[in-house]
Amino acid sequence: MLLIWLGGVSTYAQAVVDTSLTMPAIEITASNIRNESMGFSGRSWDAEEMLKLNAQNVAELLSSESGSYLKSYGLGSIATSSVRGGNAGHTLLLWNGLPLNSPMLAQLDLSLLPIFAAESARFTPGSNTALWGSGAVGGIIDLQNTADFSKKSLYRIKVVSVVLVGFFSKTKFS
Repeated sequence: MLLIWLGGVSTYAQAVVDTSLTMPAIEITASNIRNESMGFSGRSWDAEEMLKLNAQNVAELLSSESGSYLKSYGLGSIATSSVRGGNAGHTLLLWNGLPLNSPMLAQLDLSLLPIFAAESARFTPGSNTALWGSGAVGGIIDLQNTADFSKKSLYRIKVVSVVLVGFFSKTKFS
């Protein structure tokens, strides 16, 4: 009789009480790079400053900055950057947070990027930019612009592709 009484007590003591609460999901979004942070030294240009410098491309914009060395091989040739002793593969170029460096070469020809493609630019030299990965050990060139997709565009892009295939493997593309 005592055994039955102790078995009943132990099962009563182990009863599970549900105290969990269900919370709604929370989504947090933020930029990886802080605007002003300890150790970050850099240079920013807005649209008016870039216009005053009369720079045609990103290479000409960076040539005025003392923290970078530009290797240019003449007009119409490649222009690469060297920041704080690193080579062109150690400088990351971002456009609205997206890396533009070639995944194969890890560098980019800075003379190919027109300056009118950005409303503002920021150059941050140094290894504190390694937050973006190994391609940013020398520094970051960050181009920013805002796009307003609610406005109707004055220009419409229309792409038409016609393929004509005939005999004897003669193919015409237009």
